[in-house]
Amino acid sequence: MRRGHLRYLVAISSLLLAGCGGAASPAGSSTHQAARLVGLWRVVSLREAFPGELPATVRIGATFDDFMVVRKCGVVAGMWRATDGGAFTAEIPLTGRACSSGLVEPPWVTLAWAYRFAGDRLQILNEDGTVQATLVRTSKLGVEKDAVVTPSPSADLVDHLRTPAAVPHGMGPVTKPNQIAGLWTLPNAADPHQHNVSFLINDYLGLLENCALRGHFSYDRAGVFVATGTPEGAGCATSRVLQWIRTATRLALDHDKLAFIDRDGHVLGELVRVP
Repeated sequence: MRRGHLRYLVAISSLLLAGCGGAASPAGSSTHQAARLVGLWRVVSLREAFPGELPATVRIGATFDDFMVVRKCGVVAGMWRATDGGAFTAEIPLTGRACSSGLVEPPWVTLAWAYRFAGDRLQILNEDGTVQATLVRTSKLGVEKDAVVTPSPSADLVDHLRTPAAVPHGMGPVTKPNQIAGLWTLPNAADPHQHNVSFLINDYLGLLENCALRGHFSYDRAGVFVATGTPEGAGCATSRVLQWIRTATRLALDHDKLAFIDRDGHVLGELVRVP
């Protein structure tokens, strides 16, 4: 089964479960809690594992573009994002090195929505609050010596963790995992059923402005938004929607419109639901 198909099956199942039982949001936190994520970690338990998943070590680097998972079957690298309010998402590009299972991303990375610290342990949770992976700090990564230096938070990362401005008055902040689930498109799209982007719990996927959009996202209980992704296509360099997703620090609903809000509280742009 292709990775994209697996992700959609998982996301649709999660959406149905969320609609029945109510989804959990990441818990509150102290100042710059997300900076504690930076370091080397060893995965000690997984809710779902495929061959080659354990043992595994993880590097959460000093910048958001420094993320590495070392497994018995190979090394994969990508990016991560988090908020002080507990949101967490990570992305391993499709060009990463696949393991024998055919999956580039370990399932716990695919499903990641939130994190929390439990004593000296780091727990990665999905959107309904179920623990997907438990990690403990380590001093070894399992690769070449020059890659085992334990990273520490960069000044840019700490600055990025500043709480962004609130959404503009009159808009409803997006704070629940299934709140924006569905298909969205640009207001002037010629064919919204062919050119749209879908948001399914923690995944977005679609085609807009000749850019194939694909990635993960999350937001915490306060509505602070983060996203990762590896878009493809000639239009990605100029895609407004891709820039909105990458830049937004909050999402808001304005009737049938989905607004992307920047750090200063300004609206970057809006999408409309596909009828």
